[in-house]
Amino acid sequence: MTMAQVAAHQAKHAPKRAGTGLQAVAADEAGQEAGLHGDILDWCKRNHCPPIHSPMHRKSSQTPGSPDFTIVLKNGHVLFVECKTKAGKLSEEQIVWHHLAYRNGKTVYVVRSMTEFLSIVRDLTE
Repeated sequence: MTMAQVAAHQAKHAPKRAGTGLQAVAADEAGQEAGLHGDILDWCKRNHCPPIHSPMHRKSSQTPGSPDFTIVLKNGHVLFVECKTKAGKLSEEQIVWHHLAYRNGKTVYVVRSMTEFLSIVRDLTE
């Protein structure tokens, strides 16, 4: 995606959220994702790795598309994590944010389970 395409996307999707036609996430999927958020927060606390977290229960004040977690690992790595259910898909804003992060040398990891999260942490800390 070029910067011009990103700019066009941002202009097209500037805050006019009402009536987007997006369907609400099913309650069980929201619960699964919330559980994963809680598990990651618990892991951060136990491992003394400070997180920046966008809670699910209210509208985020973060930049649209930014990941659910930014976590500072003990070795100094900064981990960007987006939590999704097994069927969850990235929004257009998330795709753009992830792409821009990648172009600047960072990866946003999309995780669907605690096992995936722990595997990524293990890979980054070994």
